[in-house]
Amino acid sequence: MRKGFAMYGHQFIAAAAGLAIAAGATTGQYYQYELASPDDEGSLSIDQTMDGGFITVGWRKVPDFTGIFNYDFYIVKHNKAGNVQWLKVWGGPEDDIAYSVQQTNDGGYIIAGESKSFEPGLELVLLRLDPAGRFMWAKSYPHLVSGDTIHAPHPGVSLDVIEPSEEIIVTGHIGANPTLLFTDPLGIPIWNFQYFVPPVPPLEGPPTHAFTDVAFDQNERTAVISGTILYRSIDAPHPTAREDAILMKVDPGGIPLWYFHYDWPFDRDEPDNPNVAEFGHGVDVAPDGFVYSAGRTDFGRPGIDDGVLMIVTDPGGMPFGMLRYQPVEMDGTVLRGYPGYASIEFDRRFATPVVAGTIFDIETFAPNAFLMLTDPMLMPFWVNAYGDTPASGPAWPTWGESVAIGDITCGWGMAGRVEHQAPPPFLGAGDNYLVKTEDNGISGCLERPIGMAPEMPGIEKLLPVEPLPLFQFLELPNLLRDVQGQELQHCYYPTCYTGPCNLADLAQLWGVLDLADVNAFVVGFLGNQPIADLNNDGIWDLADIGLFVSNFNAGCP
Repeated sequence: MRKGFAMYGHQFIAAAAGLAIAAGATTGQYYQYELASPDDEGSLSIDQTMDGGFITVGWRKVPDFTGIFNYDFYIVKHNKAGNVQWLKVWGGPEDDIAYSVQQTNDGGYIIAGESKSFEPGLELVLLRLDPAGRFMWAKSYPHLVSGDTIHAPHPGVSLDVIEPSEEIIVTGHIGANPTLLFTDPLGIPIWNFQYFVPPVPPLEGPPTHAFTDVAFDQNERTAVISGTILYRSIDAPHPTAREDAILMKVDPGGIPLWYFHYDWPFDRDEPDNPNVAEFGHGVDVAPDGFVYSAGRTDFGRPGIDDGVLMIVTDPGGMPFGMLRYQPVEMDGTVLRGYPGYASIEFDRRFATPVVAGTIFDIETFAPNAFLMLTDPMLMPFWVNAYGDTPASGPAWPTWGESVAIGDITCGWGMAGRVEHQAPPPFLGAGDNYLVKTEDNGISGCLERPIGMAPEMPGIEKLLPVEPLPLFQFLELPNLLRDVQGQELQHCYYPTCYTGPCNLADLAQLWGVLDLADVNAFVVGFLGNQPIADLNNDGIWDLADIGLFVSNFNAGCP
């Protein structure tokens, strides 16, 4: 009981804060856009900007000065209505791909990516732009990325920024072990570590592991990192290679505070010899320090099944909830699907996590992007798939790669990639895909509800981890240049519902006053919770009851 009370207590406080934010949010739009060109391109990361628009980054295959096509960073700024404000690429004579972006306090942007243009092999790159998209600086950190042997495709690097100091943390990878780089706002390294896991039981021999995402706890100045560990276990009757999702927390100096791996042992094929693969794809930290992570599982049937897994832990890494989910169509048809890398965000407005990813039809292998919103205990509120089905139209396949909270407008933004079966002459093989939803996940077109059937909880195990210091960086030239693209609007709606319609609208779905709102008020009132202190005077009395009754009777417009 103590554990459950702590969980719901912290979520009541977070929910009250979220309601206050949502009630004051401005009206926004919801839409779907495609940004097309003769080149191949796609988005891998998105962030909502201070003006209510979005910044997306990824790759675009463009010719260099010799006419040879290589991948470059592709950076697109969209305004509040989704329209393109500017498009830029950055890169050298070899392949360069941007994986992660975040807006800074001055309205500019920090972008993390990987490059082959300046040193042999891959290297980590940080690029800083001003609010207008002009070059400020770029730095490379040689030998800090080299792909990894666990994730396919390679997840790339991921960054987060401490507010308001604008120090930067970035994931990387060398050989069989991951790295973290922590820099000042100019990209000068403060510390840089590679992390090793020694071969202790239940591990048989040295494991390999790789990071996928990183999120700061802004209050503690600590960071939590997600990823995957690959090992052989002495627990199984027939030891084989196994993968588990991992989370690690480091202090402000990069020293590990804890490191857990999380396992779902139930195997659909061989219950007596479980070999279920779990991959940690993304992580975010709630204001109270609770950790939310999303990833992928194969249910023990590699190449046949793919599903979603989610974890919520306390600040010490101990799980309050661990579930895996089987994607299904509403008619019961089983799907395959998993989150994109670095594609989970904790929404402070509603105290709920939201996840972006891709689902696949098991017969046609046609993919669609998806968004899933769950409650704090990881039970789905709704899941929507975005994009056509093979028989319904040209805008398929679609991939969901990253999600951003629409806390300045409403809903959520999702970035990814779209392809056409019968492209118009101007479209290339793949294009940028931007989805902007309202609070219930509706974008206005090319969407359908699907299910995520939750299954059994997993188990956690604590492991040791050891850091090794590293240090090096190089300045890079200004290789930023403008490019063109054609904006295709699949649908656009000028308004977006932003949250509760009045003080009595305490429970989702917003805009509907029903027994869920009554229950939320009664539970909050009896427990002296902020959600039921409607006049915000710190006293739970008849005044709050009167406000609830009058607003409930007034109804939502």
